[in-house]
Amino acid sequence: MGQAGRSPRKRKTLEWLSEAAEIAMCHEDATKKCAELVAVSNNDEQACWRYLKRYGVERPPERKRRHYQWPEDALEIVTRKGGAVSLCAELKGLTGYSERTCWAFLERHGIDRPGAKRRISLSENTFERLFDCVLNHGQKEASTRFKMNSKAIYNAL
Repeated sequence: MGQAGRSPRKRKTLEWLSEAAEIAMCHEDATKKCAELVAVSNNDEQACWRYLKRYGVERPPERKRRHYQWPEDALEIVTRKGGAVSLCAELKGLTGYSERTCWAFLERHGIDRPGAKRRISLSENTFERLFDCVLNHGQKEASTRFKMNSKAIYNAL
């Protein structure tokens, strides 16, 4: 099973062309290799660094990923009752880390961003039915039939 506190993610299978192995073995500069792999493979930079690691190519020190050390007080903040935004602001003030990093820490401990649970995703079939309904009957009628507010319909379209 997955680790406690982390959201389960499905890892996509990456496609690597035969050129990728040639790139990994030829150039001297690791950053150039990674940039060339991103351009050729259309995979993200992180995936390209993982691929290069198979060939013994390490990230340069200035490009290494940062590991954050969280103080004991950060865990106390997470266990408090209160709004998620205020908890994030408190973490940011305590540690000096970026807002993105603080949200990632909060999400690992089960606190989601406001509005994260309310986002609506529609299947293709439902989207087409919604689109037809809006065209034929208007947005107000579509919001009644699909039990969605007007803003959600507007965002979906």
